[in-house]
Amino acid sequence: METDFPEIEERFAADAWREPVYVEHRITHEDLQAATEAWLAAGGCITQVEAGVQNAVSSSFNDRIVSTSVAGLKAAEQQQAANQAKLLKRAARDAELISKLQALLPGKPSRADICADLAFSDKVLQRLLSMYFMRDRSVDYLRIKCRDDGAKKVTPIRDDEWKLAHGRIVKIDDVPHKRCPSCKEDKPTSQFYECSSHASGIKTYCKACEKALGAIRWGKGGSNEQPSAA
Repeated sequence: METDFPEIEERFAADAWREPVYVEHRITHEDLQAATEAWLAAGGCITQVEAGVQNAVSSSFNDRIVSTSVAGLKAAEQQQAANQAKLLKRAARDAELISKLQALLPGKPSRADICADLAFSDKVLQRLLSMYFMRDRSVDYLRIKCRDDGAKKVTPIRDDEWKLAHGRIVKIDDVPHKRCPSCKEDKPTSQFYECSSHASGIKTYCKACEKALGAIRWGKGGSNEQPSAA
């Protein structure tokens, strides 16, 4: 890559680290002293902090004071006061919502109706129910039911007609039957050719339809059309 910067080449001896290196500073101590005097003359204030003591503004973590300086203790008090005011405001709002909710409960409203009437989300409703109606069984129908992962899943009951329509094998008079999708007839599995690649172990079409299909494919010009359902 070509640039228009001038090339800088600096070479150091292999033992250059043994010799002290002096770097020229652009700001001297006199400049810092002059800037400090100008800041104080303009009305500025410099806070001196002892070594090992912090004066961070955010001095509280998880309601625990993490600073022992004057500024840190003051900031912690302000944070605790703000959190307390927030909790009081939320409690007042909850008391208002609970009074309105109790007035609606005798009518057995649904969750959607309560959220629409009181203008809040279902998440707020679940929070109110868990905090203030913990042991009230009359509002259990409003709670969100959590499915137990260990519970057995419900298996839908399928009748024989559904199983035959979906290519399943069904016992009719203790004889396994299967419906051929071509002729639409329920035939014993003995009338189907065996096929190890299918899960059922037999062909999809019955023997008669397989022969008709073979005749169409090979005996009449090699067409790949399946036999009609008629």
